[in-house]
Amino acid sequence: LGHFPQSYEWATLGGFAATRSSGQASAGYGRFDDMVLGLTLATPEGTLETGRAPRSAAGPDLRQLVLGSEGAFGVITSVTVRVRPVPRVRRYEGWRFASFEEGAAALRRLAQDGPRPTVLRLSDETETLVGLADPAALGPEGTGRSAGCLAI
Repeated sequence: LGHFPQSYEWATLGGFAATRSSGQASAGYGRFDDMVLGLTLATPEGTLETGRAPRSAAGPDLRQLVLGSEGAFGVITSVTVRVRPVPRVRRYEGWRFASFEEGAAALRRLAQDGPRPTVLRLSDETETLVGLADPAALGPEGTGRSAGCLAI
């Protein structure tokens, strides 16, 4: 599916749908609700099945009412999702920017002009310092400058 939220190990497909889950690779694959073609909801009044057609202009799409409802209308018991081929190549890269503003500008250009990566995350200066074992390794040696911001 290409959907990997931080709760991946403990979550269910119904839980992904009920929360409109957004995962680590959602920049490229979209949120989980973009993948849902249909679902079954067990309600106190009976079973509701939605979304048999991929797209429709015939009226309201009840999937949109159920997706993100956090279980308010019932329990999602079945989900039909769109799958994609596994990418032939996966490459993860990191970049260092001197400031958060510089990194945000670069990531904005990438998101607008492409190529569109499946994972796109920019850590601010504090998160970069906390998350790296040796943040000084990113900064210019001997300058006393911070490690800046890390983009993945």
